[in-house]
Amino acid sequence: MCSYFVIYGFLSVYYLLARFLEIRGVPSQMTGVVVSAFFAACTLARPFGGAVTERMGVRHTMIGASLLCIAGGSFFLFAEPRFFLLTLSRILMGVGASLFLVALTTYQTFVIPEEVRGRFFALVSLGSVAPLFTTVPLCEFLLARGMFGAYLGLAPFMGVLCFALSFSLPPLDEFGVEYHRTQMWGTYKELFHTRGCRILFCSALLFAMADSSVLYLSNLLHSVGLEVSPFLGATALGSITVRLFGQRVLQHYSRGMMMPPATACMGLALLAAPHLSGPLSVGICGLLFGVGMGIGFPTIFALVADLVPGKLRPKGTSMVYFSLDISWVLLPLFMGFLSPVVGQANAFHTLALTILMGCFAASLFWTLIDLEPESLRARAAKHIRN
Repeated sequence: MCSYFVIYGFLSVYYLLARFLEIRGVPSQMTGVVVSAFFAACTLARPFGGAVTERMGVRHTMIGASLLCIAGGSFFLFAEPRFFLLTLSRILMGVGASLFLVALTTYQTFVIPEEVRGRFFALVSLGSVAPLFTTVPLCEFLLARGMFGAYLGLAPFMGVLCFALSFSLPPLDEFGVEYHRTQMWGTYKELFHTRGCRILFCSALLFAMADSSVLYLSNLLHSVGLEVSPFLGATALGSITVRLFGQRVLQHYSRGMMMPPATACMGLALLAAPHLSGPLSVGICGLLFGVGMGIGFPTIFALVADLVPGKLRPKGTSMVYFSLDISWVLLPLFMGFLSPVVGQANAFHTLALTILMGCFAASLFWTLIDLEPESLRARAAKHIRN
């Protein structure tokens, strides 16, 4: 949980990067490239994260990734206003954060037994939400008072914590997991032929398309005189509540069959978003969105451990992250091309309906895959034998 907190704390420092660069007088075109360079590097590094983890091992990958985060964050302190150096430092951060998350999640999929997997992933994922209540307000405080050095220094500090925590995780062999860099790892071809993996990646993409819609939600609500803050606050509340008090549901029910309804909750919230009329309705809509997010995010990664054999697990983890990341590239294109033609509200309707239809199709495919707890244990035993 601490490891998730510090890496997402590292990411959350730069949620306000566009605002910081605007304060410093950086042109908007340069700001856009600098901000997006991180996401592009992060996305492109995902498919390689599994291979790097296989070759270097989980701990060494996390250590190396931490050093990239420290280097990128420190470099950024002195890069302004040079465009090339700003972009280069963001690329280093993107690659580092991407590799760290792939290695950390791969570690989880190996060491957490099936009987507590749903509850464990729900609890640990709280670490990814905590920076919204801690790091982001601190960054806002520092920027509001012109403490720019302290603001930029938070990122390399979080990178140092990532480095320290990389040494704190017990080795995999203490859990009886035979993980060797020289062992015969599976191929991506085997991964895509593994039962349930393709629908898992599609489900992750659907979930992420709904999640990334918050990029445009602020503009939509502002056009009708509403603020996005009640939505985001209620989303965080719904997500945390489900992960804290809904652990039995996440543990005892078919996780594959839970993904479509969770994503559909988010899709219904998006469908209602153009028709909201006040802060209360915005909050209720955000709460529905948060319930779906609270169920969906930990379930996705629990499913990696459920479905993917050990020799394919690093690659499976990296491909799930890739499916989640690619939506942040696809959604701006979807909204950017559709909004001028049909209007922003109708573009949201189209997006929501696409997600809901995708959820219906995904639920049909998940019914063909037996994910009941008993069969999961049998599958896990088979993977161990393999």
